[in-house]
Amino acid sequence: MKFKKDKICILGLVRNAEKTIKNDYKKILKAFGFFKEVNWIIIESDSKDKTLEELKKIKKLDKLFRFHSLGSLEKKYKLRTVRIAYCRNMYLKLLSKEKKIKSNLKYLVIADFDGINSHIN
Repeated sequence: MKFKKDKICILGLVRNAEKTIKNDYKKILKAFGFFKEVNWIIIESDSKDKTLEELKKIKKLDKLFRFHSLGSLEKKYKLRTVRIAYCRNMYLKLLSKEKKIKSNLKYLVIADFDGINSHIN
């Protein structure tokens, strides 16, 4: 297969996804598992459930899974669209600093982590 020698990085945002994040992770990993290396940079903010605990569990299972929590942004950025833009800029900033990921990186995938991935087969 063409992609067996390539690296990919999955970028995404997550909020209040304790019930869906694990399944989303599994579905996306399965969809892109044929790549040589699947890296992750996930940005969390403003979760009021156990999303952080679930992210920590995934990180223990996958050494290429990275996530960063930005805590509460709602008070600083009132508009949801502004918070989303801020978080998207953050994963791009973190990616630019990750030399291990950037070397020989061929593809970037932007994914939602709100349960929509249950439709991937």
